[in-house]
Amino acid sequence: MLTKGQHGSRLFTLNEVASSRHGKAKDLILKLKNHTLRNKSIPGNEETQDTMCKPKCQHASHNPIVEADTIVQTEDLIVESCKHLKIGPVGRHLFGLWSPSDSLWFPPNKVLKTVNGCVLNLYLRVRFLTPVVSCLRDKTDDHTFNYYFHQVRNDFVEGRIPELCQTEKRENALGLVATDIIRLMLESNTTPETMKFNSKNFIPHVLRKSSFWDNFLRSPLDRAISRGWKYTKQNPGFVKGSYIQQLIELVPDYGAEIYSVLIDEGGKVYEVELAVNPFHPHYPGLRIRIKKSKDDWTRICGIEDLCYISMRSDETVEISRQNGVPQYIQFSSKAQRYSFVSLLDGYYRLSEKWTFNLCKDLSAPSLLNLRAMKCHGPVNSSFAHEKLEEKSNNDVGCYIIRECETTYDVYYVDVWISTKSVGSENISTFKIKKNDEGLFILEGWKETFENISLLLSHHAKENRLNFRRCIPPSEYDESNLLLCRQEKRNVNSLKTRGDCNCAAQCIPFDSIVYSPNRPKFVGKFTTVTLGHLRRSCTDSRAVAVKRLRRETKLTHLEYFLSQCDKFLYWQHDAIVSTIGMILTNPTALVMEWLPLGTLDQYLEKPSMSIQEVDLVESAYHLARALWYLEDHKMQHGNIRCRNVFVAAHTESSFKIKLADPGLISYTDADIPWIPPECYKDYSLASKSVFADVYAYGTTLWEIFSYGAKPLAHLSPSQAREFFYHRHQTLTFPANCLKEMRKLIEECWHSDNRPRPQTIVRDVNQILYEVYNSRRSHSYAMIDPAVVPEPESPVKPPLPERKPPVKETSLNILKKLKWPASVPFKGFSYNSLSQSKSTLNAYSGNSTTSFLTDGVTSEEDQAQSGSLISLCNDTVHVATPPAVNDNLLRDKSWVIPFHHIIIKGKIGEGFYGEVSKAEYFNPLSLKNEIVAVKRIKATDTMQISVNELHSEMKIMKSLCHKNIVRIIGLVEEPETMLVMEYVDNGSLLNHLQSFRNNPEKLEYKELLRFALGVAEGMEYLETQNIVHRDLAARNILVGSSDSVKISDFGLAQEIKDHYYRMRTERNLPLRWYAIEAIVAQKFSHKSDVWSYGVTLWEIFSFGTNPRIDGVEDVVLHEALQRGQRLGIPPNCPSLVYSLMRRCWEIKSKDRPSFSEIIVCLNNIISELCA
Repeated sequence: MLTKGQHGSRLFTLNEVASSRHGKAKDLILKLKNHTLRNKSIPGNEETQDTMCKPKCQHASHNPIVEADTIVQTEDLIVESCKHLKIGPVGRHLFGLWSPSDSLWFPPNKVLKTVNGCVLNLYLRVRFLTPVVSCLRDKTDDHTFNYYFHQVRNDFVEGRIPELCQTEKRENALGLVATDIIRLMLESNTTPETMKFNSKNFIPHVLRKSSFWDNFLRSPLDRAISRGWKYTKQNPGFVKGSYIQQLIELVPDYGAEIYSVLIDEGGKVYEVELAVNPFHPHYPGLRIRIKKSKDDWTRICGIEDLCYISMRSDETVEISRQNGVPQYIQFSSKAQRYSFVSLLDGYYRLSEKWTFNLCKDLSAPSLLNLRAMKCHGPVNSSFAHEKLEEKSNNDVGCYIIRECETTYDVYYVDVWISTKSVGSENISTFKIKKNDEGLFILEGWKETFENISLLLSHHAKENRLNFRRCIPPSEYDESNLLLCRQEKRNVNSLKTRGDCNCAAQCIPFDSIVYSPNRPKFVGKFTTVTLGHLRRSCTDSRAVAVKRLRRETKLTHLEYFLSQCDKFLYWQHDAIVSTIGMILTNPTALVMEWLPLGTLDQYLEKPSMSIQEVDLVESAYHLARALWYLEDHKMQHGNIRCRNVFVAAHTESSFKIKLADPGLISYTDADIPWIPPECYKDYSLASKSVFADVYAYGTTLWEIFSYGAKPLAHLSPSQAREFFYHRHQTLTFPANCLKEMRKLIEECWHSDNRPRPQTIVRDVNQILYEVYNSRRSHSYAMIDPAVVPEPESPVKPPLPERKPPVKETSLNILKKLKWPASVPFKGFSYNSLSQSKSTLNAYSGNSTTSFLTDGVTSEEDQAQSGSLISLCNDTVHVATPPAVNDNLLRDKSWVIPFHHIIIKGKIGEGFYGEVSKAEYFNPLSLKNEIVAVKRIKATDTMQISVNELHSEMKIMKSLCHKNIVRIIGLVEEPETMLVMEYVDNGSLLNHLQSFRNNPEKLEYKELLRFALGVAEGMEYLETQNIVHRDLAARNILVGSSDSVKISDFGLAQEIKDHYYRMRTERNLPLRWYAIEAIVAQKFSHKSDVWSYGVTLWEIFSFGTNPRIDGVEDVVLHEALQRGQRLGIPPNCPSLVYSLMRRCWEIKSKDRPSFSEIIVCLNNIISELCA
């Protein structure tokens, strides 16, 4: 029940609680008991004047906001409260419900209920702030503005803004006090000469006993009041606006929300403060810094940069941004996660796209209802009329439904009625009301209806009102509802002829070389041929060349050029890349070559191991392509499974690309992809984004049918009969995910299809939930249960951008202990405006580490740019030019493919294989025997190719007799690392060949192996490189029994003495130090531990280094208990003693490689003299 308190001797209404004539407004507290609402003033907000008394909460039985025993959603409670406060339908979207007991905000769709008669105390507050005060005053209503003023005032008086209580800002706070007193004078029709007031009633409670105010207040305050009175314009609203603006200038972070969360950065878990303030002067949007540190804030992105948000039940959130990698955040609870996401969602709706929810799980109930009705929000009439005039195309009967901007439960229908006049004279407006029973009635008629659609249909038929075609709300509407949008924004405009950064080139016809047995694909109008584009005398890349067929050259050249002209400017990683055009002999479009072929044919291959998550990922990438096109106001018109190509298929990813639409010519065979509204004129399907969405739905059907054609058993004419005349739909594939089935149904909806951004958001949510099922592991994995508590906040060791958080990282976050306190408790706004700028403070799309100085390493740039395509038995890599430049700035390291002749496989690892090859050296003009490292197609992951580039980057700078020499890198048509050939293979195989005759290898030879490895590792330490995979299998034996360290696939260059592994991958745990197992921390001392295991392998002649009775999953526990590998048979005690020193639990107690070399030389002198 809404109750009335007492003010003096008279009752006052709820609205008066928010705007008392005495100036002591109270935030509304909603006390929910058995779903019954009561009003009460905020505790501690009582006036101290004798004429004021504490408003009492009475249990009256009138003015019900919510009836007893009903289910209440947060948004419903806000709406009903705003109705009683006379806050209008526009302004109510700025409000939220704050729970002081949880110190969090409730999302709009939260269901509120009590247990065993408990009471919920909730604050109704303006949560979403406008960029300037005038925006709030001009775009909402007086009651919203008045409520916000009193909210701000109460926060100041109640001491909830501690910054204004600081000594250095007390003089500034005096201005607020003077402004507030002037406001009260105007409202009570008094003047400075006649007004009597107690100044302490206008200052924070905490300062009322301060000597500063007693000794210094009265005289300066009187002068400030006299001076300010002259500039009031005798307008209380102007004074209130000045008060708010002055406070925000003093505390720029007023209204910011700060959350304590965890992030995984560079393999290390950090507890950080995550702040959100869209209008912060230095860090607008989201920013982050390590908790309890004095570091500068780092900006993540602005609200305008957000794309969508996905959530998981383990309290993790994925924030996708427009031009940056996703950010992964771990929250302490579901309530905290919902509070944060609802904040971003609210700001995004009020500043970017009012009709779009960033997260599908937190959709606003009112928005879902409006979407179902095709109804706009409370937009003003001028916007509605302008949109109707623009979108109607002068079609009589087009109409727009909108909520009334001033009155709840009132709707307007604006109809285009004539083409004879100009502008609004062609528009007629009808008024619809919603009665107490929730039924709709058209003003002037008596009939009631359950929804507006039935109402309009009835009156169109019975009363001949012309309601023919509804124009729905759009995500791109720029209406008066964008209350939080800043007027001057640095928004990237769409690419146009004059300013686009199109990379397409004009290609000479003779620069394309065709092989004799080149693949050729013939279509209805064009052919596509495999060619090689020569980039230099020794360099070329595979390309697809599309040209007109001989019989269509004359008839379709103009159409072909117009389609090429459009496609050349499409630049997205989910769309086939265009390289350029050949203008003569003949005219052709040159694109990247994707050897894996079309998606439909790839899915149909029985040999392909396609997982369900692969299908979902392909749906995700295709939706991203569709969203890109819509965002650039373009349509595709030919989205089919046969027009989608497989770019890469690995164990951990499935990437596809949408091809160009080609020369579109629809027939009855296309009807499964054509929406019903285009059945009478198929050509309309190439001009509508909603037609593309319908075709996307059918393409999803193909994907989850593993490439099957819709109605393949019917002829085109029979298919037309099936869809057009019988109005039937396709039967869903067996075992299709229910979430994908629902999405397909939505795409096929007759008139309410989702927008592409909504599709991307929803598919990403599905992908995010199943992502961790992708990986299988050959090595034992680190047990997250043993990860220690987070260390004291420090800067990450390396300026590296983290990859998406995988299962291991998320489990690690889940195990960590959370702080008991929650920030932002009791609305104590923490002002952090004094923070200095960082290097990337103004970068809305930063892809660098959020906790470092914004430096991006060459390796990071490479990892973000690689594009993998599989073909036959190896991986074919088409690396973007920027990546090549970063990895191999000296092009002398690049080896043309035709300079290599593969002779045969000589070794095989977990991700790749090593082959013996013949290399033509252009310097010596002689052939050399080399070793070539390649990635296996069956086991490859995208990161494997990146690591091959990283291995090249590290090895090319090394020069030591015990390190394998690098020769170069082959980039195309597949990535191969070319190294010197070492005769006798791996040390592991060499040792095992003597296992049955160990006497043939003397101690001297074994120690020489050990010494060579130690000398090589000592050199690596001087180069600040940690190997991370030192083992006998990664050491090669030369013809003179010299040894060379190889396989730098896991190696990392370090700068701060240690490195924390960032990626989840298969790990050789038996060679790993204890700190590497439990905390993924690597250093030169962890390499020393691995060296000790390698030394054990040498003296055990290649035996598997396994502690008896200890499984890999509990290896860390055994090591912590002091268990170690036993002494190998016939191993000298001096050597085993060295091993044990390498396995000390504390890394500082282990010897350095320099000390190991000295020790080995002493052992050689003693044992081999």
